[in-house]
Amino acid sequence: MTLNKENIVSSQKTDYEIDELINNCLSGDKNSFGVLVKHYQKYVSAIVFRILWDEDEVKDVVQETFIKVWKNISRYKNEIKFSTWIYKIAVNCTIDRMRKIKTTRKYFANTTDTNLDFTTSLTENSFLEEFDKKEMIETIKNLSYKLSQTQRLVFTLIDLGKMNIAETAEILNITPNTVKANLSYARKNIRLKIIEIQNWGVKNEMR
Repeated sequence: MTLNKENIVSSQKTDYEIDELINNCLSGDKNSFGVLVKHYQKYVSAIVFRILWDEDEVKDVVQETFIKVWKNISRYKNEIKFSTWIYKIAVNCTIDRMRKIKTTRKYFANTTDTNLDFTTSLTENSFLEEFDKKEMIETIKNLSYKLSQTQRLVFTLIDLGKMNIAETAEILNITPNTVKANLSYARKNIRLKIIEIQNWGVKNEMR
């Protein structure tokens, strides 16, 4: 099967098409690499943003991610999904950037992203309905920063990035049980903090 124009511009790619694009990249085809970038860029950007919460930093990290993907694509082994391999590079680049940021203020940049999707395992639907969406985003952002690095990454990848346990374990180089433990701790603490904030708001309204 040869990729035609319709296949290239399609936002959805089959595993076979991805494999063919990868093979083309191995031959130095930058156009095929551009298709791969377009296919994965939005999700990579979203994951990095939900860790750093800083649009300027995200642009640099995403660019660095795909530069590394291009330089190291010959090392990719199809033992794991290509998407997982890319996200692993993205998370590692993000961790490196976090180490370089000297002040915590960078993590609290204002955001207009109101498309975050929180799982019902984090909190009840009725509970979410009582929170203004922007307030919830700001709260989750600030609370996630107070978690340990591993808890924060696990929470971001699974509850905000919709990845599964196995994929998250592969990306972070930890065991599935470690992922589960960190996710449980992160959800519990964020949930409790949100409840505290809600209760504080109710008490103030009653005064």
